[in-house]
Amino acid sequence: MVREWNSSLTMKSLRAGSHFLYMLTRNKRYLAGSVLKLMNTQTTLRLAWALNHVPGLKEAAQNGKAVFGGVDSWLLYKLTGKHISDVSCASATGLYDPFTMCWGSWLMNLFKIPPSMFPEVVDTAGKFGNTPVDIFGVPVPITCCMADQAASLFGSGCFQVGDVKVTMGTGTFLDVNTGTQPHASATGLYPLVAWKIGDELVYMVEGSSNDNGTLVEWTKSLGIIKDPSEMSSLALSVDDSDGIYCVPAFSGLQAPINDQSAATGFLGLKPTSGRAHIVRAILESLVFRIVLLYDTLCAETRKSYSSIRVDGGVSLNDFMLQLLADMTGLVVERPANAEMAILGVSFLSGLQCGIWHDREELRKLKCSGSLFEPNKIRNKEYQPIMNQWKRAVERFRNWY
Repeated sequence: MVREWNSSLTMKSLRAGSHFLYMLTRNKRYLAGSVLKLMNTQTTLRLAWALNHVPGLKEAAQNGKAVFGGVDSWLLYKLTGKHISDVSCASATGLYDPFTMCWGSWLMNLFKIPPSMFPEVVDTAGKFGNTPVDIFGVPVPITCCMADQAASLFGSGCFQVGDVKVTMGTGTFLDVNTGTQPHASATGLYPLVAWKIGDELVYMVEGSSNDNGTLVEWTKSLGIIKDPSEMSSLALSVDDSDGIYCVPAFSGLQAPINDQSAATGFLGLKPTSGRAHIVRAILESLVFRIVLLYDTLCAETRKSYSSIRVDGGVSLNDFMLQLLADMTGLVVERPANAEMAILGVSFLSGLQCGIWHDREELRKLKCSGSLFEPNKIRNKEYQPIMNQWKRAVERFRNWY
């Protein structure tokens, strides 16, 4: 469905019309529309498919007996009886327009989705309601609801415009605080709402690579490694990857390549290739994907950045973080606690409840971990390797 819709006359006309309007108005919303492509990771076509294929669902939706929401909406409904969603979670569905701050009416009309299905969109922090007494013995107020990457951005202390963080979990997510303006990208970076608290509305732009931890777990399942913690030392046990190049594309290749039909694979395997070379090639490929996203961000925003804050399970890999620092030329900061999303939503909830009075107090709570300083010599040494890796990526594009 994604492939058919993206190549349809309807979508081509929509992109062409948006491009024309952008040339006339220079409105960033139309720039985003001019390169709009539906993605497998978005909810849009999943919901459209369900409405057309699940017996009775469309009728139930039209009659107000079936509603739509993410896990956040489902949990809030179960705990409070309210059908609501915060702006950060809503904007992550692909159905919410961050430029107009409302559900996309054009999407509803295009895919024939009843507007009554959608939850009411509320602020990220506020009075969501109380949990039933029978769960905890007392009613517990719910004061915050936040999407995972937005929460990670907040937990990492990225409160200022231009603050950058990279979450390295199952997938990789590069997010930047863009302040009061949504970023319109021509290469697939995605504008999202980071948080809204009263009059404060903060946007972020996100670039993602869906395969990160998935590739690490795959390596473990094959018996190449016993535990992810040994990958860094294995990679450092050899001088290079022996000419091996890995393309991490189990879920296709996202921005700035945007090829859902790409395949995962290795190029350059030879009789001298050992376990450590393969592991090093895998880790290098994961860093190269982040570098592609970062380079795209720099080209589109025309801004310079000073540091990258990292979190997530894969961020415990020292080899990857040092290579990321070398390739971007930025200091990479890893906190003592790698789970920033949990910390972020806790911080915001605590601010709402009055446990902390301002964000300066939150900065003082920051537990320093490790700093990785960039090495200019290694940056030069790795440029030919990354260029060769880009050639390997081209070989695995449009495979399926």
